[in-house]
Amino acid sequence: MANRSSLPRKLEKAIFQQFLSRCPFCDESDIATVQKHEANNLILVCGNCHNRIETGGIPLVAVKRKKENASHQFLPTKIHPHTVIDVNNSNNQGIIADNVSINISSLKKHRVPFPTATIARDGRARNYTKYLIDRYLKFKEGEVGKKRMKYEIIYSSIKREFGAKWDHVPTSRFLELVSFLQRRIDRTIIGKKHKSKNRARYRTYEEYLEKYF
Repeated sequence: MANRSSLPRKLEKAIFQQFLSRCPFCDESDIATVQKHEANNLILVCGNCHNRIETGGIPLVAVKRKKENASHQFLPTKIHPHTVIDVNNSNNQGIIADNVSINISSLKKHRVPFPTATIARDGRARNYTKYLIDRYLKFKEGEVGKKRMKYEIIYSSIKREFGAKWDHVPTSRFLELVSFLQRRIDRTIIGKKHKSKNRARYRTYEEYLEKYF
């Protein structure tokens, strides 16, 4: 076995996520250690399948196919201790070490379509929702300053309230989301000042469509 430095924690986690913390050949969850390589060249395997690859029991073409299939998914999972294999596939001969490293240069990005009947599928609803989010962020930033601003909070609040990412909220709840965001704008210090002076804090949906569509 070649001696290699430990894999960075972030890259290690990415490999486990990609392979769902299981060996793709036998579904074994008892796996050992990933070493230093790039994410697109690593595959997670158990000790038994490591030996099968080393002895030719699992051909390199099968290893490459498993890597290609796994590259189309990236689901969160737990980190476990593991072992992996390093196979340089440039000339169809493998160098077995503590990793399996596969040269895959032509992987295509897999685009996942937006869920049906969501705000993401309705361009006007999506744009207006983003307009309100940006309006809130602008008002809030003016209130607390850029250094203290936590931009992610509004997105977390939407997800907590509606159970989905802002543009994955069902179109049937679009008006609820609009009201939610408008109330958040109105509750900022700048929003309250504008309201007390009868100044517009945001355009209504109809006004927005009239201006931009």
